[in-house]
Amino acid sequence: SDHEAALVHPQTFTVLARVPTGKGPHEAAVSPDGRTAYVTNYGSFAIFKEGERPRMEPGRSITVIDLPSRTVKATFDLGDFRQPHGIVVSRNGKLLWVTVEGSQAVVELDAASGKVLRSWKTAQNVSHMVEPTPDEKKLYVTNIGSGSVTVIHRTTDEVKSIPTGAGAEGIAVTRDGRQVWVTNRGANTISVLDTATDTIIASFESGGTMPIRVTFTVDGRQAWVSNARSNTVTVFH
Repeated sequence: SDHEAALVHPQTFTVLARVPTGKGPHEAAVSPDGRTAYVTNYGSFAIFKEGERPRMEPGRSITVIDLPSRTVKATFDLGDFRQPHGIVVSRNGKLLWVTVEGSQAVVELDAASGKVLRSWKTAQNVSHMVEPTPDEKKLYVTNIGSGSVTVIHRTTDEVKSIPTGAGAEGIAVTRDGRQVWVTNRGANTISVLDTATDTIIASFESGGTMPIRVTFTVDGRQAWVSNARSNTVTVFH
């Protein structure tokens, strides 16, 4: 709501710098070399400010931050693509994949210039987060409003959506690339998809209320799920 990114020291938690962004910055991703951060300017703000009315001015830009100098390097204009949210940098640092909720789509950008190289329509409501498979041949997108996951095949441009549960939001791909875990915040469940068949192979309780994020440990042996309304984290082995 202050339209800025705070750079925080990971050991001391000291705020080292505050860098201006567009209105309502939401998600961020860092390049593999650790030198550049990309921030999506979603456009929703004043959400957490006492006495202020929440506002939405649909954003259409990405702020590029040079981390060594702690300054804004560039601002990418997404044109007609509105409300950028989830963002991932490719392993080689050359591409960005971004969900654009207001356009029900995912865009692929050149990470150096911000040029839109490709786009795919999800035709789903509130396409929120995106995660690639380890080989980056497929992208998986959670759609909160539709309670589904959209699968995008980058090699063929095939797009299909799979119902998972109410409020599908958090998403993570296992380290071996064989499964995708999705948190359904409205159903308080987790859905597991097999990436070979893109079918749901398991569904179970999240262990709390309103699961909104899931991530795997570096060794891939545990999944951590944050449950927002119950203020808990569930660990799955």
